[in-house]
Amino acid sequence: MNRIITLFTINKIVMKKIRLTLVVATVVILFFFSGCDKDIRDKYTGDWEFVTEKQWQTYKGGVIITTKCDTLYYTGSITSGSSEHELLIQYTKSDVITTFIDKKGGIYVPSCPCAGYACTRGDFEGENRMNLHFGFNWDYQENREVHKIVGTKKERR
Repeated sequence: MNRIITLFTINKIVMKKIRLTLVVATVVILFFFSGCDKDIRDKYTGDWEFVTEKQWQTYKGGVIITTKCDTLYYTGSITSGSSEHELLIQYTKSDVITTFIDKKGGIYVPSCPCAGYACTRGDFEGENRMNLHFGFNWDYQENREVHKIVGTKKERR
């Protein structure tokens, strides 16, 4: 009889340990997967090679009178901004633009340092290529500057 009580007690102890192990394993798995919200900006940050076409256009009566163009090649960077989905893109030595991205890699420009701003959105094509086309007017009417940016992410070593 003592032997049966001893076996019963051992079984109870083993079952408690198994239950405790299962509970701990479940909590660890849930904790691991619940905390895995990855920052979508991470895949785009790093060093980039940018080719930027700048156009300066003068309008009169709604018609382009003159256009000056320049193409710039620059090794810049894309870094995370201070708010969620914000990226800072330095695409020339003197040009940095604040952008926002969506979950599909669309790029949006929230504001402009110049008056009369106009923008078309850009996109990341995968994690290693991006394009952005935007323009702004200096004086609301007659002078406009357009930037067409194509970037290729540099390989990490």
